[in-house]
Amino acid sequence: MATSITTILGWFRTGLKPTQAQFEQSWTSFWHKDETIPQSKISNLTTVLNQKAEKSQFDSHLNNPNAHAELFDDLQQQIDDLKNSDPSGFEIKGEYSNNAAAKTGGLIEGDFYRTPISTDAEASFLAVVVKIPDPTMILTFEDISTAGVADINDIGQWNSRFSGSCQFETVTIAGNVATFTRSTAFTPLVLLPNMGISDIDFIKADGMNVLILNDNIITSFNTSSTLPLSLSQLSIQNNRIVTFDPDKALPANLNVLDLTGNLIVDFDPASLPVNLQNLQIINNKIVVFNPSKPLPSNLKILALSANQIVDFNPSIELPYSLRNLALGANQIVSFNPSQSMYPSLEILGLEGNQIVSFDPQVQMESLQYLYLGDNKIVVFDPVVFVLGYNLGEISLNANEIENFNPGTPLPSSVRVLRLGDNKITEFNPTHPLSESLNNLQLQSNMLSRFNPTQPLPANLLEIVLSNNPITTANWNSQTGWIAALPDYGYLQANDTIESIVGTTTESMLLAKNWNILSESE
Repeated sequence: MATSITTILGWFRTGLKPTQAQFEQSWTSFWHKDETIPQSKISNLTTVLNQKAEKSQFDSHLNNPNAHAELFDDLQQQIDDLKNSDPSGFEIKGEYSNNAAAKTGGLIEGDFYRTPISTDAEASFLAVVVKIPDPTMILTFEDISTAGVADINDIGQWNSRFSGSCQFETVTIAGNVATFTRSTAFTPLVLLPNMGISDIDFIKADGMNVLILNDNIITSFNTSSTLPLSLSQLSIQNNRIVTFDPDKALPANLNVLDLTGNLIVDFDPASLPVNLQNLQIINNKIVVFNPSKPLPSNLKILALSANQIVDFNPSIELPYSLRNLALGANQIVSFNPSQSMYPSLEILGLEGNQIVSFDPQVQMESLQYLYLGDNKIVVFDPVVFVLGYNLGEISLNANEIENFNPGTPLPSSVRVLRLGDNKITEFNPTHPLSESLNNLQLQSNMLSRFNPTQPLPANLLEIVLSNNPITTANWNSQTGWIAALPDYGYLQANDTIESIVGTTTESMLLAKNWNILSESE
């Protein structure tokens, strides 16, 4: 069985040594030039071939003089009718290049004109003036009287309500439906927040770049016409959408789709724009995130925070381009996706879940920010190569850690380590902290002293020890950690059980030009 390309790429990352079995699985996942590829292994080949006519059938049809006889007979009849018609029935009112030029020349809908010619080699065509719809926006309200416009027939008042947004020239009211038109293309911003809108539609909305529909009462977003290619941002926050699956494909150039604060339970649209980069589905009702279609290949941000997800394990691989995966404030107990992780992922947000142990088996080699605050973690000991060697910040605030002592050293790239609001009684990890570490936070733990055996990193410039039960005796006696510190740092030691003021720790840090925040300040 073939191995996925993402898995293979994961075996050959810088610094790794693929095994013999991995080499074999890699090479046997591809066709060699000397091998014949069976038709059964070519996707949809049988279906495509079955849709084609046999050559003998095509040749017979091509040489059949009676093929499409009815079509050609009807066309010939139209030609004959035009030849035999009374020429006086066609009043040609001039020569114009196009419909707009004819209307400018005074022609009206239904008038005939001909297109210009400059040489005998060219042809002139008969054309008729047609009415082309003006750019139009149609808003449906549950109750139009709540739209915030005193006189709903006054376009000036509507334009004031649309302040900072596209302006219109006419308004027509029919019950709770307001139709707005303008003679030129839409301006870039269409801002319609908090107006009591229940439905929206457009005709010729070319020029619109941003459509904001936040805080309305839309239950289904489904325009009758395709939105313009110019649209790059669509925000429908805080509405009442349960299912998001527009009949008309969204514009290919849409970069941002924000559905935050709706009632979506299952997110599985038939398609999403190929250029979508930012998908926000925060604060909905999603329990399982498992779309049946692949997400756009250019997606960089996937925000699913504040849903009801218990297990994040989609059956599809997430896009290779994904940079930020936000899963905070869900109900996730264990994070261990079965699919290969995303080699470009830089930010993983899992704060505010129910995670007890964090030890995923998927590699995250580009990860820079890991947010695990406000979970149920007791022991933090992931395999270091899983976290990669670009990790800059680890946030473990508000967990249930009693002893922070990972079995392997943290990546040397870690600059910020947040361990506040845990149950740590002594901070004394076996392995030295990252030499890149410049910010160590241990506030609101149960530390009666602070004196780790391993020398602290020479780049450590900020230490937070606030709200711990550190005594004056320990501020005086436990000072071995100070020697390795650089000059000009900052210590927060306020709200400890006994003050740092006047102690040996204070005087040694002041000698290194450290600023100290104590309870006396």
